[in-house]
Amino acid sequence: MRNKGILFVLLLTLLLSTSVVSAQSNTDPIKLTFWWWAESDAPGANKWMEETVGLYETENPNIKVDVIPQSTSTLISAFTTAAMSKSGPDIASQWATIPVLSQVWSGAVLPISDYVSEEEMSHWLNTNENLYDGKVWAAPLYLMGIPLVYNRALFEQAGLDPDAQFETWEEFLEACEKLKTAGITPLGAGGAKASAFGAWMFANIGVQDLDSVDDIKDAVVGRTDYKSEMHTRWIYEIADMIKKGYFNDNIGSLGMPEGQDLFPQEKVAMAWGTDGNVAAWAKALGEEKIGVMMTPKFGKGKLADAYNATQSTSFFITSWSKYPQEAADFIQFLHKEDRLNSWYEHTGVVPADSRYNVEQITNPLQKKLAEFNLSPLNVWLENFIPTQMDMDGLRPAGSLLASGMPAEEAINLISRTLDLWRLQNPTEVKTFENWN
Repeated sequence: MRNKGILFVLLLTLLLSTSVVSAQSNTDPIKLTFWWWAESDAPGANKWMEETVGLYETENPNIKVDVIPQSTSTLISAFTTAAMSKSGPDIASQWATIPVLSQVWSGAVLPISDYVSEEEMSHWLNTNENLYDGKVWAAPLYLMGIPLVYNRALFEQAGLDPDAQFETWEEFLEACEKLKTAGITPLGAGGAKASAFGAWMFANIGVQDLDSVDDIKDAVVGRTDYKSEMHTRWIYEIADMIKKGYFNDNIGSLGMPEGQDLFPQEKVAMAWGTDGNVAAWAKALGEEKIGVMMTPKFGKGKLADAYNATQSTSFFITSWSKYPQEAADFIQFLHKEDRLNSWYEHTGVVPADSRYNVEQITNPLQKKLAEFNLSPLNVWLENFIPTQMDMDGLRPAGSLLASGMPAEEAINLISRTLDLWRLQNPTEVKTFENWN
């Protein structure tokens, strides 16, 4: 009996000491390093993150979140380098789908669905963009669309309806011709330095000839010919529009941001821009001058009716993080209701969370953008191609078009890039083949 008592005391002491150690471990100093990218999409995002980190650290005094903003030009390459040495951030940013999944396939990412409850994630929008092997690998924060933005005053000057919503490509081209005849440059863009011009035209216009994203996947792995009409008709169209003078005549010497900046300078009547661009342009010009529409219907495929909203950048936990649960908790904190409301106040960009009440948006322009972003069918085609096709194919191909080269030159460059990717990356090709 006495031995049993001693055993009980020893067991109780062990349990108490374990609890003390556990309690201590929960208050040990923790540093989370976050490689953050969003400001280029949504001006105001950096200030929002600074505010958010301050609130989180107040609620969790043992945790410090070190936010390191990333450059657009090195977002992929910098993380790829870090992943090779398994060092760097606990939380990182990459554009949705392939840029994320490529890092998943290389073993650099932990599935966030292992650390966040299904109930919580049920509120997150567009999680399908980072879904693989039954798991969600990265979290969304916002929905980013790319509408066609137009200057209402310049439309009126050219005899066009200032409330225009072009349904067909033919209507759009007729408007371009009327604007040009009136001495107004129809469209502003920049294709120099392998800018995003080619990739954006692919995602906004090229998508419309496809029936599903499986069509581009088939071309990527070589099951179908990329040079077929389905995949290249948009390239001929853009080349023709440049030749007709529907874009600014210096498109070949400007980067994409510089080309877009012609719009708030009122040097062009239209431009494709992100929701963040629209908010900034509305402030510069006055909202009464700004109109937005979906890209007019160009294609013959089932995706001709799709809008292009995506979660854009996604946030994930690195496989080498010492604090995966804490990293997940911080990402979850970004989705608290007050953080979602504050995000919209800072950026004017709709949060990717069903708990955000879009009815509180009273501004007519922003309400229209939210309506676009919450369309029933959304596809950003750039999400579904290898990074090599994007960076070494579409972007320099866009530069070729902008410099006045024939469409065939651009098509051949993209096709050669895919051939090289398949040759150099047989393992990734097999992953693409099995990806559904």
